[in-house]
Amino acid sequence: MNRMKRMALLGLVAAILPCWTVVAYGQDDASKGDANSEIKELREEVRNLSSAMLALQASMNDKFKAVMTKLEEVKKAAASKPASKKRTPDTKIYDINISDSPYLGAKDAAVTIVEFSDFQCGYCIREVPKLKKLIEEYPNDVKVVFKHYPLSFHKKAKPASAAAIFAHKQKGNDAFWEMHDKIIKGGTKKLDVPILRSYAEEMGLDLAGFDALMASPAEIDKLLKPDLDEAKKCKVRGTPTVLVNGLKQVPRTPEAYKTRIDKILADKKKGKA
Repeated sequence: MNRMKRMALLGLVAAILPCWTVVAYGQDDASKGDANSEIKELREEVRNLSSAMLALQASMNDKFKAVMTKLEEVKKAAASKPASKKRTPDTKIYDINISDSPYLGAKDAAVTIVEFSDFQCGYCIREVPKLKKLIEEYPNDVKVVFKHYPLSFHKKAKPASAAAIFAHKQKGNDAFWEMHDKIIKGGTKKLDVPILRSYAEEMGLDLAGFDALMASPAEIDKLLKPDLDEAKKCKVRGTPTVLVNGLKQVPRTPEAYKTRIDKILADKKKGKA
C-alpha cells in the first residue's frame, strides 16, 4: 500500500476509534461485547475498503498501460508512413490575356504583376498594400493587373467583383480602382449588395443598371467568365495567386517581390547592352 493510502486509512481509523472508546467506556460487559463486535465489523469494512482501493488502483494502472501502449502504436504507425510529398513549384511561364483588365502603374512596364483575387478573401486584402508599394517604388517599371477569382465558398465575392466590373465598364480604369478601394476599405464584412450599391451611388454610376446586374446571377457569371477562364489556364487554386511576368510568385513577401523585379530589370538591361 502506498504512503498516501496508508495515511488515509490510518486517519480514518484514528477518527473512528476514539468514538468507539467513548461509547464503550463505562458500559457493562454485554454492552462492551456489542461494542467490540461493532469494532470488528468496522475494521472488516476498513479492510474491505482497502482491498477495493487496491483493486481500483490496479484497474487504473491497467487502463493507463493500455492507453500508453496505444499511443506508442500510433507513434510507430506515424513514423512508418512515408513523408508527404511537397508540392512541386509551378515553374511554367503563363501567357495571360490582360488586354481588357484593369491595371495600376506604367502601361508598357517591363514587369507585369497579375493578381487573381477575391474581395472576400482576407489574404487578398493584405496583399493590396504590398502591390501598391511596388508601384510607388517602381513607377516606370511595374504594372499591376487585377483578375477576378471569387472562390465558390465566398458567397459575397461574386457581387463584389460584379460591382467592380460594372464600374470599370461604365467609367473606365480609374473607376474600377475607385470601386476596388472602397470595397477593400470596407473589408470582408461589408460586401452586402446594399453597401455595394451605396458605393455605386457615391461614384455616380447607373443605379438602374447596377440593380439589374445584381438581380441576375447569370449576368454576373457572364462578366466573370473571361477571368475565370484565364485562372483555369494558369492552374489557379486559391487566392491570392500572383504571377510576375507569367511566373507564379512564391513567396509573396516584399523582399521576394523586389528580388524578382530587380532580376527582370537587370536581365532586360543586359539584353539591351
